[in-house]
Amino acid sequence: TGAGTALYNQNGATLYNDSASVLNNADGAVLQNDAVLTNDGTLNNSGKLYDTGTLDGVGIYIQTAGSTEVYGTFTQNTLQIQGGSFLDSYGTVTITGGASNSGSVTIDGGTMTVGSYLQTGGTTLLKDGGTLDPPTIDIQGGTLGGVGTVNGSVSLSGGSTLQVGDPASNPPGQLLINGDYTQTS
Repeated sequence: TGAGTALYNQNGATLYNDSASVLNNADGAVLQNDAVLTNDGTLNNSGKLYDTGTLDGVGIYIQTAGSTEVYGTFTQNTLQIQGGSFLDSYGTVTITGGASNSGSVTIDGGTMTVGSYLQTGGTTLLKDGGTLDPPTIDIQGGTLGGVGTVNGSVSLSGGSTLQVGDPASNPPGQLLINGDYTQTS
């Protein structure tokens, strides 16, 4: 979709992006999925994507700017957050391969299950009991923190920061890491 345009995938409909195709949601555009969007190719987002239905497939989801909000089900092979914000708000996000972040990822009460998680900058924030569930989390830059659960071994390096709890709340809450924790400079 181009700037200033909107595409609504409504209940009962299916939008399909095959393995040889690229779907671009440009800056200033809106893609709202209330039904089924199957991405087996590449979906580039620099606009706004709202998922209240099911976004599935074995493709690659790349966000360079803008925002993604998941309130439903989101399943892809690869997730690349290169900029902008990605919000899992009480949804279910499953990345069968790897996820990388240099933007902003917020897991607000939802669950994000990934094969591996790499962050080179930006933030990963858990809110309201959100869960990040990869076997390994490699934070090479930026901040990992909030209130919730991390199911996997965490490695922080390169001046990255671990922020436990929400400093604006009283009490601030806890960040539970179910795995090994390593921090190096």
